[in-house]
Amino acid sequence: MLEHPSIAIVSRDRSNTYAAAITEACPQAEQIADRWHILKNLSETVERFLDTLRGEIKETALKLSQQQQQNSVNEEITADKSETPPIESQLQKPVFVGKYQDNMRVAAPFESQRITIEGI
Repeated sequence: MLEHPSIAIVSRDRSNTYAAAITEACPQAEQIADRWHILKNLSETVERFLDTLRGEIKETALKLSQQQQQNSVNEEITADKSETPPIESQLQKPVFVGKYQDNMRVAAPFESQRITIEGI
């Protein structure tokens, strides 16, 4: 670095030793962190922050789990008290394509797969 005084930017990690060496050898250079170290610093900071909330996160997760279990029980109770099942005339009838040719066109790929599978 001493041989290259035109260096304007130096990328480094968080080491104080590197910082001191760069400052001594190239005082005019701006010291920056590279992408990898920025992401590492960010992930460590987020991890430390979440560690401070660990108890609250567990408590909230437990409450949500209990609420979901209660909702499931309530749904089962409601389902048991539901009205009588619909009579056959109230059930939806299947809808078919109107023309025979349309039905055949829709069924043709499945028929070829059946023939291939069965070895016909």
